[in-house]
Amino acid sequence: MSTAIEELRKHCHFLKVLGSYQVARNDSSGEEKIVADSVLIPRLAVIGVGLIGGSLSLALKEAGAVGEVVGCGRGKPNLEKAVELGVIDRYTRDPVEAVKDADMVFLATPVKTLGRVTEEMLPGLKPGAVITDGGSVKQDVINMIEPLIPQGIHFVPGHPIAGTEKSGAEAAFPTLYQGKRCILTPTENTHDGALELVSQMWRIAGSEIVIMSVEKHDRVLAAISHLPHMVAYSLVNAVGSYDQYEENILEYSAGGFRDFTRIASSDPVMWRDIAETNRDALLEMMEQFEQFFSQLKVEIAAGRGDKMFEFSCVRSSCVTLFSNSVSLLRFMNNEFCTENDTIGPKVAGEITVPGDKSISHRAIMFASLAEGRSRVTGLLRGEDCLSTLKAFRQLGIEVEDRSGDELIIHGRGLNGLREADDVIDCGNSGTTMRLMSGILAGQPFFLF
Repeated sequence: MSTAIEELRKHCHFLKVLGSYQVARNDSSGEEKIVADSVLIPRLAVIGVGLIGGSLSLALKEAGAVGEVVGCGRGKPNLEKAVELGVIDRYTRDPVEAVKDADMVFLATPVKTLGRVTEEMLPGLKPGAVITDGGSVKQDVINMIEPLIPQGIHFVPGHPIAGTEKSGAEAAFPTLYQGKRCILTPTENTHDGALELVSQMWRIAGSEIVIMSVEKHDRVLAAISHLPHMVAYSLVNAVGSYDQYEENILEYSAGGFRDFTRIASSDPVMWRDIAETNRDALLEMMEQFEQFFSQLKVEIAAGRGDKMFEFSCVRSSCVTLFSNSVSLLRFMNNEFCTENDTIGPKVAGEITVPGDKSISHRAIMFASLAEGRSRVTGLLRGEDCLSTLKAFRQLGIEVEDRSGDELIIHGRGLNGLREADDVIDCGNSGTTMRLMSGILAGQPFFLF
């Protein structure tokens, strides 16, 4: 057991044991950390030491789950900075040397390079080594890598759903994956033990594991991630090339447009590769977007205000509901936001509200979307509220039904709901259906 973990134990009590790791809360600050009971990965090789690879390394280091981390990449200054910041322990620019004696290899380079990088490093891999990746496209990556994998080496395709617009080792931070999801897309060739090891690694980093088919992953990500980036690039280029005035009109942009510029400032090499390797699914979503955009253009040209209003209301209803849920959840969690939407420290406490049916619905929802354990008392146990409770149970929420009017609800975070195995039955509760629509619209899965 490392000295850092022993020191942590002096100031923390452990909330729950999860396999080979535990969740601990600092008694003074209330901060929760994931701590491994032992080293899960004696040697980790990170190929591509940037935001994604560096943040995984830092998360595992902080939890005491990794022994040595060896970094590999093209840019020597970035690798030197990574060592200086403690992101990795040492580096080499030779892929074969980097993976020597590695138990786990994490590939975090642009998706179109993953096949070449895998081929280059194969001679250095020891028997039993596990390779996984963080690519945003899965079918193309699997097609590149799986045919190269020899007997005794294991490959687990993966995609952590997290990131920022920043890049490089300096952008890495250990909490990037906390409360996020990591999608794993095992194939018929994936070894069960390797899949469990990679799953355990990402859980220690703070992620919830989602097992998904390759085809579904690529179509879902085309809709919720790849299309928005293409729209952002198009919008920023359209506005930036507008030559009606001599001055730079981008200087007048406010928060909404800045969100688009932030997205459009992401690594162009990475997004070029994503667009090329997930072309079919992305084009399908772009064509659907074009249909709706063209429809809106027709209504504006014809001056049909009622149709424009109807278009906006229908298309934004689930987004509005979800946004309202987010705002209310922040209030209920005492997360006070500044004008720039910077979230301040969380405050633990109690909120006392009338115990009517409307509040009971929302108490169940907020507790389910909060992170951690919530105690709800005074719940009105009407048929409608029980429908809401049943729906959230279908979405993976654990509920302890205590005697009387008390519930203990174990929340999974704002984006932590699990895809339901069956149809979500809201009964005769219109409130359940309306509010659940907005919540589900913000989850990283499709319900058909």
